[in-house]
Amino acid sequence: MDDVKIYVSDITTDDPAGAYEKLYRTACEYARKRADACKRTGDKLRTLAAFELLRLALKEEGREELMDTIAAGEYGKPFFDDKSDAAVSQGSAERNENGSLNFNISHSGDRVMCVLSPLECGCDVERIKVPSQGSISSQDSGQSQDSGQSQDGDLAVSDVDAKIEKTALRNMSTARRFFTKSEAACIEREPDPEDKIKMFTRIWTLKESYIKCDGRGLRAGLDSIDVFEPPKGLIFHELPLDDGYCYSCCIKSAGDKITFKAESLKVI
Repeated sequence: MDDVKIYVSDITTDDPAGAYEKLYRTACEYARKRADACKRTGDKLRTLAAFELLRLALKEEGREELMDTIAAGEYGKPFFDDKSDAAVSQGSAERNENGSLNFNISHSGDRVMCVLSPLECGCDVERIKVPSQGSISSQDSGQSQDSGQSQDGDLAVSDVDAKIEKTALRNMSTARRFFTKSEAACIEREPDPEDKIKMFTRIWTLKESYIKCDGRGLRAGLDSIDVFEPPKGLIFHELPLDDGYCYSCCIKSAGDKITFKAESLKVI
């Protein structure tokens, strides 16, 4: 495998319980354990769906048997513990010529994502959480039941704007604490609060993909690199799907020519 392949799937379903049961029956042991460890039903479904997307991706490569070799590394990052191949050491940027693959998975909202790569990799998908009118109840906005339609509309819009502003300010506070100064400045330069939220999510997703590629979790430090000026040996790739989510992938490369290919697969 010479290319980095990114797979995504929309797992929206009207029957989450049925979808979960079906995925659980066919899931590998590692995926079941990860799902069992989740407390929330939605997280259980997303976890199994992400591993099912990985299985489908491996099936396209003719390597579906690798699902039964998944194990956790020193810091919890899953990898293919394929004893039949001379697998690359975790964290290495060397190209694996013996057939073993690196992978990573992610999920958020109604989306799951995975990446297959001959090089160490990480990926992340995040829903862009911009407050909308539907997310604010009339009780929260303090509307009376006999308010006129025009007044209700004005109040609802005002509440949404206030929520968006509050979210943008909260994100900005997080960025100042954990992002580099130039990354935080990128958010501040955005013209309005909604754009600030989108930029924050974009940067967060890029950083998460790096953290997961590194394999040490937050020990690597969110402010240890600038995602817009990455150090030599790191390559970032984003999927411009414009579906309300940000998708990012990070690859450790030792000067290799990298080709990224993206594909959507049906999981549910």
